[in-house]
Amino acid sequence: MYFYRIENQLGEGPYTCDSFLNWEDKPHHLPPEKDGLGYIHPHELCGFNSVADLRKWFDDDFLNLLTTCVHNNFVVAEYETERVRQGNHQVVASGRTLSLVNYYELTMLLAGELDDLDTA
Repeated sequence: MYFYRIENQLGEGPYTCDSFLNWEDKPHHLPPEKDGLGYIHPHELCGFNSVADLRKWFDDDFLNLLTTCVHNNFVVAEYETERVRQGNHQVVASGRTLSLVNYYELTMLLAGELDDLDTA
């Protein structure tokens, strides 16, 4: 199965990286433990089963803001994994078992160019 997430070149997501963003700039969603995921272990990463789910979570304003984080170089990472833990909105996968498929520019996500990944 495929697993999608937004991350920088260090594998850090936009909620955990040390960027110029203030917490107020970030979308406010339920924390993972209140979204049906329970405790997130240090080796686990939050993401989504599909590009469509990722787009529901991150709006255009936030994605456009991430494209300005030049020093963090955020991308959409596509991984293959055997297993995820399903929450109400996100999924969690072990970073130890993810196999990278590809990186995509955020501008491709904003333009709808990644929508076909859900049907592949």
